[in-house]
Amino acid sequence: MILMDNTPIGYVGFKSIDEDAKTAEFLIVLGELSTWSQGYGKVAMGWLFDRAFDHLRLESIFGYVFGNNTRALKFFQKLGFEIAEEWGEPFFRDGESYPVLKIVKGAPSAI
Repeated sequence: MILMDNTPIGYVGFKSIDEDAKTAEFLIVLGELSTWSQGYGKVAMGWLFDRAFDHLRLESIFGYVFGNNTRALKFFQKLGFEIAEEWGEPFFRDGESYPVLKIVKGAPSAI
């Protein structure tokens, strides 16, 4: 859970962890628009990196972003994520088709 003044504003965590492959899928959501660009996502992802790479000793983490979400793509790229591939079926909105992009970040020692 991501909190602002003890009020929930989103969540971050692992959807699944593959211990054999040393990788995990993550999720992050900041639902309160007024909290965007305030640093909460960066702090939450810092916590996630600590859990993934220092505590669980994973080699990589990954997630998915809609191809039209340039704000999220820029955020994740600043944190060191790379676009790995288009994944699954495209996302449709207002008659337009957008790819679903798999993003990946390796552990600092694996880079």
